[in-house]
Amino acid sequence: MKKYLTIIVTVFLVTVLTSCGNDSDDVDTIGADRTTISLAVVDLVPLYEVDEITWFVSMFNTRNRHYRIEVINYTNDDLMRLRTEVMAGGGPDIVYSLFYEDSLFRPMMNRGILADLWPFIDSDPKIGREDFFQNILEAKQSPDGSLQLIANQFTIDTIISIPSILDSPESFTTAKFLELTRDAIDTGMTYPMGNYITGSDFFLMSLLLVDFGIIDLDAGVSDFETQKFYDLLDITSLLPGEAAMEPNASIYRSMTTGEQLFTNSGIPNAFLFARYETILGLDDFIILGYPSDAGGIHGAYMRSNIGINASSDYQDAAWSFIRSLLLNTAPLDIQFGFPVRIDAFEEQLEVAMELSWVTHDGGVQIRIHGLTEDGASDLRELVESISFVSHYNQIILEILMDELSPFLAGNRTAEDTARVMQNRVQMYLHERG
Repeated sequence: MKKYLTIIVTVFLVTVLTSCGNDSDDVDTIGADRTTISLAVVDLVPLYEVDEITWFVSMFNTRNRHYRIEVINYTNDDLMRLRTEVMAGGGPDIVYSLFYEDSLFRPMMNRGILADLWPFIDSDPKIGREDFFQNILEAKQSPDGSLQLIANQFTIDTIISIPSILDSPESFTTAKFLELTRDAIDTGMTYPMGNYITGSDFFLMSLLLVDFGIIDLDAGVSDFETQKFYDLLDITSLLPGEAAMEPNASIYRSMTTGEQLFTNSGIPNAFLFARYETILGLDDFIILGYPSDAGGIHGAYMRSNIGINASSDYQDAAWSFIRSLLLNTAPLDIQFGFPVRIDAFEEQLEVAMELSWVTHDGGVQIRIHGLTEDGASDLRELVESISFVSHYNQIILEILMDELSPFLAGNRTAEDTARVMQNRVQMYLHERG
């Protein structure tokens, strides 16, 4: 598959490089007295962010005759410094991170420190709201309706199963999720979520992705001392502490053979959807979403998150850079995300419908056929049903891991675990603002 995708990406980049100038209003002789604006690149996963954004910076600096961008790299250890600089009215003009980090962006967004991007989109001659999946951008809005961050790609955060386990997303409530998992464990299933998901993984996934109503990052409140949390702890304690990595394991076939209930591998692109379609059959797998009290809900994990410092004196220049990531000529890595632009999304579907490739699943060589018309239609409906944007918060994750360990070791009761987690998480949310 990599061979085919490399060919596609190469052809696509050549096309973009030769056509990109058609979308620029600033191309002319480069002046020596250009103004420098700064771009903070947050390296949560070193190399990935740099590789992702370098091309756009290089093109901007080559073509814009009024401004040039200086990149300032920030690592995990620098997040507090970056946040402090921006919140004090200074810092870089643009903030970028390939992966969304709630502990960095949320305090800025809650205080309106990042500029609302809707006015820039609405006044742009070549970009409009109608170009994007509105449900995804609206899910990314702040409570006041402002769009302080935008991204050009997303993956679908969801849980997948087969109809014999559960036949509708509407019935995939948090209570049902816990019930199915407990029943599977009681009947001898070792890894209900797959052999790569340990008890700790299951616990973190449930609290950070499933809508249990225990942690509300938007409202800044938590409530651990509930029966749902105690049920979650109980199930976590029954799951293995180590993953059983098997090179020839197939998450697809493991569900049909009764070895696992669900997979939360998500859907990063149309090609993986075609893989499900080929191996399981379009009618033989079901996309449930993540459980909530109202049933399964689908999320988007945003890739290439970028915003403008509201204190910047060069917001229009900053937007001229950001828009380059959002044009329909922007090169995107089609292996790692769906485009937020509808026309680019449709182009990915077309490529996936035409492409077939040979791969291995569970040690067996198989040919993945192109995405079918019905599969493309289902995928469109799935994307249009996305109702939340996934948030990753490293600080909360570390708190949960710290306080889960004594419970799993038998040195702390469920009640004490709930109390300690509640105190620590709520204190952090209060301080975060």
